[in-house]
Amino acid sequence: MRGKVGLNTMIFASASVQQCGKMEQLSTLTASMIFAGLRIKLPEESTVASDWIQERPRRIGVVFQGAFSDDEERHGLNGKPGQNVDLAEQDARSQALTVNFVDSIGTIDVASWSACAATDNPFLSHAFLKALEDSGAVTPVTGWTPRYLTARDGNGRLQAVAPVYLKSNSNDEYCSDHAWALGYQQAGGQYYPKLLVGVPFAPVSGRRLLVRPGAPAHTAQAVIGALEHVARTQRLSSIHVTFPDEPDVRRFQSAGWLVRHDIQYEWSNVGYRSFADFLGALTARKRSNILHQRRAVADSGIRFRTLAGDQMRPKDWAAFVRLFNDLHHRRNTPQSLPSAFFTRLGEALADRLRITFADAGDDPVGAMLCVYGDRRIYLRNWGCVANQKFLHFEAACYRQIEYAIDHGYSAIEGGYGGDHKLERGFLPILTHTLHWFSHSNMRAAVDGFLLKERGEVLHRFAGLTARSPFKRLCQTPSRLSVSAFAEKTVASVGTLKTMG
Repeated sequence: MRGKVGLNTMIFASASVQQCGKMEQLSTLTASMIFAGLRIKLPEESTVASDWIQERPRRIGVVFQGAFSDDEERHGLNGKPGQNVDLAEQDARSQALTVNFVDSIGTIDVASWSACAATDNPFLSHAFLKALEDSGAVTPVTGWTPRYLTARDGNGRLQAVAPVYLKSNSNDEYCSDHAWALGYQQAGGQYYPKLLVGVPFAPVSGRRLLVRPGAPAHTAQAVIGALEHVARTQRLSSIHVTFPDEPDVRRFQSAGWLVRHDIQYEWSNVGYRSFADFLGALTARKRSNILHQRRAVADSGIRFRTLAGDQMRPKDWAAFVRLFNDLHHRRNTPQSLPSAFFTRLGEALADRLRITFADAGDDPVGAMLCVYGDRRIYLRNWGCVANQKFLHFEAACYRQIEYAIDHGYSAIEGGYGGDHKLERGFLPILTHTLHWFSHSNMRAAVDGFLLKERGEVLHRFAGLTARSPFKRLCQTPSRLSVSAFAEKTVASVGTLKTMG
């Protein structure tokens, strides 16, 4: 839906190319561009530095000492791959940070990564990210070239890391910028490759600047500066941060990045004693619908079994992958995760993985893969054969809610999309992405587009919240309310007066 809105609001005129006099000089492309009603000129260098995009060099070192004094200093950075760039002179080695980009998470010590991540979020774990690499899900062929960021102090201690990837497309990001890419390229620029900071194939909010507790105060700012520096020196069009938590949103916004909102759904455990207690909090109509659907599944003769990751046998994984792929084939939505990824995931997150199978006799007809961590349940991958009425709701919603209540989990993250979750006790939450562009004209155009889009998203958020299935608005986590920066956006566009 978002990509469609972008395409409908962006119209691009034809590009005109002006070549520089000498072949060794970079060509300069200028184009008239109409973006959401704004006519601008977009200058763009026609080539992208290839030495960093390819496998060599494996590292680019950038030294950051202290904080940037102003935007002019930040834009004045120059350097070549492999060079160190001194931003300030300080004697304390513990305050100097050397930022490198490495091409495999396997080159980063597990304990050091975990110390920086400092979270029980399974998607930020070294094991999960390595499973993506080892299975072939994350490779240049699929559009994900790893460029993990590491920041070390003068004593060589790892102070920060970040999951960074060089993207050759916009697939599997759950944040469509295809319209931006089309406009940029029609205006004469080269949109790909771009940098992305986030977790591949996982629209799960969390920290993106993984700064070790007790690191120098300027570490997060230095990491942001390093990302911008690399994008400029390698002549990349843009950087995108997907699904950061709100502290990281504020850090990037303070550095001048653009914020974009979207909506997901989350079930919250507000102290329910049982599934019946949860049903009692719903309106009579919603409660009756859920009971009807659960009876229909029970009467169908389908039986359920749940296996942990280390209990899955090869034939179980084969059944899950078959169901998963069959669903995507029927929906004509090709998915990029190879079969090897799931078996690797079972090994990497054995104690944090549960797969609920629905069996008709001896044949699996549905399967729901969930990941557990940080006192939360994450709904991840569903597969089924055709014509299984209400089966998805039973396996993905009702049984997971029962498990969360019985085992004290605080929330269930519903993942990307799915307005149907609202009817089953999942309330809307705001998610965010952040965007930086190497050219100010492109930034201004996107900024104007996002100003309008944010108002539309927040208006829809308010409407969905008003359709709560609960008899009264239950006590919910702060993530369910619009944050301070979202309230400011609402005021600026005049869409909504207040949001609770």
